Amino acid sequence: MGKQSVGARQMRRIISSAVKKDIEKFESPLAQINNITVNLPESESEVYSGETLNKNLNQVRTRKRPKRTRLQTSQVKLISNRLKDVKVNIPSEFQRKPRDLECYSRWKATECRLFLLYVGPVVMKNILVKEAYDNFLLLSVAIRILLQKNTAI
Repeated sequence: MGKQSVGARQMRRIISSAVKKDIEKFESPLAQINNITVNLPESESEVYSGETLNKNLNQVRTRKRPKRTRLQTSQVKLISNRLKDVKVNIPSEFQRKPRDLECYSRWKATECRLFLLYVGPVVMKNILVKEAYDNFLLLSVAIRILLQKNTAI
């Protein structure tokens, strides 16, 4: 967790600087987007805790979602059972072991990170519909790329 993340203010400065430099040569595609809002999390833990992962998991469980993309109670139990099975194989370097999906709203940032980056893609496979699983994988890979020290934004 010692990795540095780019905060929203720093990202705004980077984009603003890039836009100013690009405008001197030509108009940046970013400048062409009307009402662009850069709303990035301030810290690394905000990316995969609290609102981000909980919001996504809550949306998948809510009745407002189309039935084919909504998690059924039996699927939640199956994911929870898989989390219990995986728990015994989690190395001691992780501060927390995965808990049931049913209590995801109480997960700490380290549990969310473990789920999003390592365990989630394994336990969700063949449970979520392909579209939802692919979307989850995209989120997982995007977060993994953003957390790399040598990633230039």
